[in-house]
Amino acid sequence: MPEPDYKQITIVNNSSGSILVKISTNESDGGQDGFFPVPAHGSDRWNRSVNQVVQIVRYQKTGAIIEERLGIPGEAVYVN
Repeated sequence: MPEPDYKQITIVNNSSGSILVKISTNESDGGQDGFFPVPAHGSDRWNRSVNQVVQIVRYQKTGAIIEERLGIPGEAVYVN
């Protein structure tokens, strides 16, 4: 079986507060399943080979709304 063509999904946090980000994964990606902080006006990248669901949490409180976006390898998701 050929190796997947990994590209990165970039999360760019243009907001004034830190966010938590979780990007879905599949077996071939081998990524970690959990939320990771992205600081205000910062960015981070995740290696993924196919489109994934990006979950974004703006506030660490019980019942906080989780935003979902489509993450496409080789492209960026901007959080304003």
